[in-house]
Amino acid sequence: MSGGPGRLLVLGPAARSGGSQRYVSAALPRIAAGWDGPVTLALPGTALARLPEDLRADVEVLPLERPRWARGALHVLPTAVTAARLIRAADPAVVLTLGNLAYSGPRRPTVVLLNNAARLRDLRWASPGFAAYVALLRLQYRWTSWRATRAIAVSAHLRDLMPRRLRGDRTAVVHHGVDVATAPAAASASRGGSDLRILLPGSVVPYRGLERVLRAVAGDLLPRARLRVAGLDGPAGYRRRVERLATRLGLHDRLDWLGPLAHEALLAEMAAATHVVISSRTEACPNTLFEAAAVAPHRPVLAFDDPWSVEYADLLDARVPEDGLAAAIARTAGGSTSATVDRRRAALADATWDRCAARTLSVLRAAAAGRPGPGPRRRADHG
Repeated sequence: MSGGPGRLLVLGPAARSGGSQRYVSAALPRIAAGWDGPVTLALPGTALARLPEDLRADVEVLPLERPRWARGALHVLPTAVTAARLIRAADPAVVLTLGNLAYSGPRRPTVVLLNNAARLRDLRWASPGFAAYVALLRLQYRWTSWRATRAIAVSAHLRDLMPRRLRGDRTAVVHHGVDVATAPAAASASRGGSDLRILLPGSVVPYRGLERVLRAVAGDLLPRARLRVAGLDGPAGYRRRVERLATRLGLHDRLDWLGPLAHEALLAEMAAATHVVISSRTEACPNTLFEAAAVAPHRPVLAFDDPWSVEYADLLDARVPEDGLAAAIARTAGGSTSATVDRRRAALADATWDRCAARTLSVLRAAAAGRPGPGPRRRADHG
């Protein structure tokens, strides 16, 4: 491979669950195949298990382990040491980091994939632990703004939240893709006599805004609605507060906590739902929105009219204020309109992993060559 662009080193300390692992299984193989040089992937064991077998024969794959004590923010310390060792050994032409923190640079060409938009001002119930997490994110972004050669934001909304140095041409917007082509078999759980089965997908964390949906359905929709929450539990206090609110609103028996689901099980729940509601106050890269729109294009998908959802309006039946959700659910009970389905399918045609990989490769090549990257693109070119 001499004479090529040199080695690509991918560090994925944050690729441990959910959307990050879908990126590993769908985007990384395409990126590795498109890179004209050797590739080293350093990933946690759970992410390594998602790599296609044929990819392992073509690239160097290294486990990225962390000691037991390195929980939460403490993982940064051993990861920094491991990253320094890998960079010295691999001597990469460019480093792609999956996460928010630049572990290399500024002398080593470095591209950081930014993927979290959590902010304290988007919370109703802020715990001290989550406040500390958001403060750490701000420090990570500030550090990355000084160290990274380039950055990739998974949404324009996320780029707008970055420190000033990362809001311009240094940061490209590259949307994730979606592989779902057809709906899987419907979930086996019965509707329990309810004609509204509303799925709320995503991790159960304070910015998810679950309480907004509870308040919306507690009126006329209460006898007809069943809410099904699918996702990893975050801070225990947030779930307890949501459960107490559900009890006060008379919804406790109509709220199902599904916990984290295997990907195929989540898709089945999406296919079986009468509605999917993306309730978060902020989102960086809503993988669940892409998949909900793709798995059953005629099934309504709704979100609140928060700033992040403007970018994804073509995938949604409606963006609504909190007091407008119940009316939107009732209005779309018969399914999405044909115009919405056509608009959704056109948007999904651009939301592919091939486009995501191609745009990422252009950023990586520009960083490795020391060239300025592409400036802001039209929405259709964001990948």
